[in-house]
Amino acid sequence: MNLSIKKYYIFCYRNRRILKKKISNFSKETDEKKKIALSFDIMDFAERSGAGYYTISEIEDFYIKLAHSIDTIEDGIFYPNSYLHVMTTAYTTGGHSRVVARWIETSPEEQKHSLVLLNQGNNEIPQDIQTAVASHGGDIYVSSNQDLLENARYLRKLSLQYKGIILHIHPKDPTSIIAYGVNTFKTPILMFNHADHNYWCGASIVDVIADIRDNGISQKYRNIDDVYVLRIPIESNFNLNKYINAKSSSRLSLGIAQDVKVILTIGRSAKYKSIGNIEFCNVIYSVLQQVPSSICYGIGPTEETGFWGNTPKCVPLGEIAYGEEYYKYLAAADLYVDSLPIGGGVAIMDAIQAHLPVLSYSVFNPDFGSLVEGVTKISKKKEFLELAVSLLLDSKKSEALACQQYKTMMKYHGTRGWNAKKEDIISILKGKKHSVKKIRNISSSIDDRCVMLGIKSIVTDGDRKIQASNIFSRVMKKIIYYFINKI
Repeated sequence: MNLSIKKYYIFCYRNRRILKKKISNFSKETDEKKKIALSFDIMDFAERSGAGYYTISEIEDFYIKLAHSIDTIEDGIFYPNSYLHVMTTAYTTGGHSRVVARWIETSPEEQKHSLVLLNQGNNEIPQDIQTAVASHGGDIYVSSNQDLLENARYLRKLSLQYKGIILHIHPKDPTSIIAYGVNTFKTPILMFNHADHNYWCGASIVDVIADIRDNGISQKYRNIDDVYVLRIPIESNFNLNKYINAKSSSRLSLGIAQDVKVILTIGRSAKYKSIGNIEFCNVIYSVLQQVPSSICYGIGPTEETGFWGNTPKCVPLGEIAYGEEYYKYLAAADLYVDSLPIGGGVAIMDAIQAHLPVLSYSVFNPDFGSLVEGVTKISKKKEFLELAVSLLLDSKKSEALACQQYKTMMKYHGTRGWNAKKEDIISILKGKKHSVKKIRNISSSIDDRCVMLGIKSIVTDGDRKIQASNIFSRVMKKIIYYFINKI
């Protein structure tokens, strides 16, 4: 338990009561369209509220019922040794889409891997995904269906051509439940669970699950037995050497002085939301003050993120797509610091592969720390500051730590070991026959994890109410003091 966020527990309990009320109203509703709308509201709230629910049986049961309302299953003509990856949306930024590309590109050549995008809209399909799919003789399908049931019907029909289904869907996307929520659909389904720490729908139709964390949530709160840990893989064709070996020119092109010590951090804005007395820029500024000629760049954060807009020597760069500019910032850096309070994954791998030492100020639940093995995690601020400063000033110490972290990362996330683990899970999937399972609700106790899951709503709302409560208390004290003096 972290005392700086314990004060927010009360808001998690409040949100749990709200969620239960929403579920109750959902269960009473009889109109299908209204029920679908209510389900999306419930799923959105469950994901962001920190109420301690990791699956909701009422949602699963409703969509299983809808699954029986669309076309019956016909025998499909399978592509041999073929797999269909299912994504809600692919993005050119963020680690989620890059992991899908790595999964496909590291698979055996004899396997056919295709991809279906259920809600891509106008988003550009990442080039690395296109290349990976093409190299494995696959196809990319982009659904144009706006209707949920039509989209599910499309997915079911398409899936009949493949021997295995691999889900990379968004937590609130029920399309797969409708498509695969009947036992007459026989193709086994694997979920690569990038959101294993949070609520997501679909537990009732998953046959095998690959979590990226060893946190036990899927077994304990989702009633899933076949759970395996498959960590995030490194990028097998990662090519930073031409930038690393040209650090001076990278800095020159970015307008960074050669004698400046550079800290780099990468992550979406939400990962830097301040909580309690912990704020990324405050921590980093303490380091920068001790190294006069230094600066911190953040890829992802904007001026509106936390204290980024008003902290000296902390420069928010906003989103930068993977490519030359992104790699140049990695090449120009001297130290990488993980996002705080929510840790990163793929970006850390990029930093370690760029031969940067990586530090993580791990003060919260381990589910939200770095997803990468080998990262140096420090829970005490004084120790973090001392090590960060010494790494910036001592190049030999920095190189030694970077080398050590690289070796550890390769052991757990390297292409050979990761691919072997992945193929072991695929072999288990091949031996499965798809079945729909009955899910029951098991809520967790309220803890730090819940607060972190509700960081966007709980902390903002909580801080506002705590501040109001403090003001009220101060006013009351003055009133009482006034009347005591009168007496």
